[in-house]
Amino acid sequence: MTTASTIQPVPAATPVRKASSGGATPAAATLAVIDPMKLLQQYYPWLIASGVLGVIFGLGSFYALKEVYPIWESDVTYEVRSVAENSTDPISGRAGSREDMEAYMNTMARVARSDTILSKAIEEKAVRETVWARQFTDASGNIDAVAALKKLRKIVSTRAIPDTNIMQLVVGTHHKDDAPNIATAISNVFLDDTGSRSGKDMRDLIQQFENVARDLGKDIEQIDARIEALMAKEKMTSLRQESTVHYTELGNLQPALVRMRETYQTTKQQHKSYEEMLNNPGGPIFPEAIREEVERKPIVMERDATIASLKAALRSTRESFGENHREVQLIKRRLSAEQTERDNLVNQQMAETFTTVVDNLANSLKNQEASMSELEDRLQIATLRLESTTQALKQYDDWAIERTEKVQKKSEMEKNVAEMRLLQSRGSRVRVLSNAQIPDSLAFPKIIPTTILGAFLCTGLAAGLIALKEIREQRIRGPHDVALIPRTRVLGLIPELSMDPTAPDRAELVARDRPTGLIAESVRQIRANLMKELNSRGMRTVMVVGGLPGSGSSSLVSNLAVNAAATDLRVLIVDANLRRPSMHSIFGMSDAPGLTDLLLGNATIDQAVRATSVANVSMLPCGKRDVPVFERFTGPVIAGIFRDLKQRYDLVLVDSTPGVVAGDAVAIATHCDAVVLVVRALCEKRGLVARLRNQLGETGAEFLGVIVNAVKPSAGGYFKRNFQVTHEYGREGTSAKEKNGKPVEAKPEAKA
Repeated sequence: MTTASTIQPVPAATPVRKASSGGATPAAATLAVIDPMKLLQQYYPWLIASGVLGVIFGLGSFYALKEVYPIWESDVTYEVRSVAENSTDPISGRAGSREDMEAYMNTMARVARSDTILSKAIEEKAVRETVWARQFTDASGNIDAVAALKKLRKIVSTRAIPDTNIMQLVVGTHHKDDAPNIATAISNVFLDDTGSRSGKDMRDLIQQFENVARDLGKDIEQIDARIEALMAKEKMTSLRQESTVHYTELGNLQPALVRMRETYQTTKQQHKSYEEMLNNPGGPIFPEAIREEVERKPIVMERDATIASLKAALRSTRESFGENHREVQLIKRRLSAEQTERDNLVNQQMAETFTTVVDNLANSLKNQEASMSELEDRLQIATLRLESTTQALKQYDDWAIERTEKVQKKSEMEKNVAEMRLLQSRGSRVRVLSNAQIPDSLAFPKIIPTTILGAFLCTGLAAGLIALKEIREQRIRGPHDVALIPRTRVLGLIPELSMDPTAPDRAELVARDRPTGLIAESVRQIRANLMKELNSRGMRTVMVVGGLPGSGSSSLVSNLAVNAAATDLRVLIVDANLRRPSMHSIFGMSDAPGLTDLLLGNATIDQAVRATSVANVSMLPCGKRDVPVFERFTGPVIAGIFRDLKQRYDLVLVDSTPGVVAGDAVAIATHCDAVVLVVRALCEKRGLVARLRNQLGETGAEFLGVIVNAVKPSAGGYFKRNFQVTHEYGREGTSAKEKNGKPVEAKPEAKA
């Protein structure tokens, strides 16, 4: 056996496993997603209770308002007669239209609640004797008219009922008898005022409307004159900018200038190229087109004809006398002289022609520059004129709007004059259909709306508080909350101990003591998921670390060991929680020798590792706790210990100090293949889990995921039902089962 002292340290060149992909930051794990249906299932008793409380609150509010702030309403109903009954509209020459009728009714409704009518009504004896008026009356009987008018505006309302000739005046007071008295007084003043409109005041009002209409007509004429003068000055034949002369000219000049600039650039480039060819240091270089043009000139063509004749004579003489004859040599000399003169003539003509072409290009450039300058000047003038036209069009638009407004106002004034003359000619068009009566029921409050409103407010308040609570909730309640943390996997969940129908006494060895229970089944599922990950990646050592103290990591390690051992795996439990070890107590053995003894070299692995009462399960306890060995968690000795244990056992489960307490878990994780984080429902917060996930993922161990322990039904709503179905399904269909941890006799199946 290998002793602790002979364990070889890890070589410096040993590659470190790549850390798992970056986890979420704590800030990224703080957002919550609200499931309305789950909240409804979870908090429906609260909502029902708040609704009942709201109904009670609404009823209480009704009776309180009935005593403190009751409102009694009384109304006077009027019929408004149409113009067609008595006369014709003098402006339009036809009977009054529906629009005219509605306008008149709305006018009368406003008149009925105007300050003039209300002020006169306050002086009426019937109003002064009301309880309502006493609050504005001093000891000497004088009434504060200003305060009374301000209050009266609030309790009086009028309206014209749509699609009818009916108008209503409504008064609401806190005393039952005051409402009809005040409504009757206002109605009397209103009818008197309406009946007296045919006198001098009516004529003065008509004169005012006519004067305003006449002034508006003069303003309209002035605007028309200004518009006409503006169009003549700017020579505008159209009120659209794109149809003006300057706009058209600008549209023609711009492309013409662009084309001229392109032509100028082409000519300039050609002139530059020809000058370089003409002034070439090695002699002028003539374009082929120049050569072709020169060769077509008569003087050159005459030379060519002479040369052709000499060539013909040379051929004839050579055939007659031979190559060396004196006449043949003479013709050759003449032919050579003619060709030389011809070449000199061509070069001379090309030089003269090319010089002329270059000079013509220079003159063309000057002409194009002058033309471009002229076009640019014309374009600038056209632009300025177009800007002036644009300003003129804007001025026209402003005057046109002003004219439209004045025409509309003039039409309104003329309509008012017509209405006033109609009223003057036929007298009052308003008569009472029904007088104010003492009300027999309250206008406010009403029991049903108040009750519904109370229930709605209380239920809404409760729903808002529930939603706020859920939004602010940061604790892990179930797998759903873990899934909110980016790139964090849920390996499984374990229900709360009280939810297991087999009623286990403790959670540490429930997989052995209650193998058919819910918790044992949950551990079985976690073991299956865990072994699948380990086998696929060739891993054997797994550290299980809790988030906070009491998360249940030790119980999970012991139950996982028991469950894995049942599958014929050789399992070793390493108690690396030197601050609060518990594994030796769970399996009923001493805590030494153990891990600390191995780290100090005081024991061998064979001496420290001991078999437990569970088959295939061995344990390496914590060892002596009175010696400081925390610094050795990062040394080569512990690396060698874990390497040796990995060779001896199929699965090594390491129980560690909670991640939030100390850095022991991070130090030990560097020697393990994988790490699993255990959190307890309603204890750890998502930010803490995200931070621990990052820290453990950076150690080199593969972060496999999170296990949620002690999940309660309230944490998910549907967990309780799922747990019950799982337990019942596992207990059906056998002849002998275990109930509450005890065997029971099988019962015959019930007949269909």
